Amino acid sequence: MNKILQLISMALFINFGSFAQSDFISILQVQTNANEGKIELQQDESLTQLLQNHILQNENNDSKFDGWRVQIHSSSNRQEAENARVKFMQNFPNYPTYFIYQPPMFKVRVGDFRTREDAFMLYKQTVKLFNVSYVINDQIIFPKL
Repeated sequence: MNKILQLISMALFINFGSFAQSDFISILQVQTNANEGKIELQQDESLTQLLQNHILQNENNDSKFDGWRVQIHSSSNRQEAENARVKFMQNFPNYPTYFIYQPPMFKVRVGDFRTREDAFMLYKQTVKLFNVSYVINDQIIFPKL
């Protein structure tokens, strides 16, 4: 009796597994030999459309990710913010700077850091010149490894 239940459950498992695969992706043909191989895939049109939407969304997002920056200045005076940006660029030329307008404030943020610890290292250097600096969570452009 136990063996019969195992056979029935195995048959149902295989049947449901193959049903789920056939809905999304089914392999039509697999040919292999010692020198070459060929795999042809047939997939549902909705899966292709979903993949295209994902690619398009990522292209429109400008590859921005959650990360950290150091905000060195925030003021309603645009000229003060621009001066702070120039001063930073003269002292730290290797870090990117971002001039942000969020009405009514002009903000200067610097760096693209994956971790708060990395941003904090720059903060320790900038706080000497910009005493209102602080580390902030922001959407960053993914830095190269």
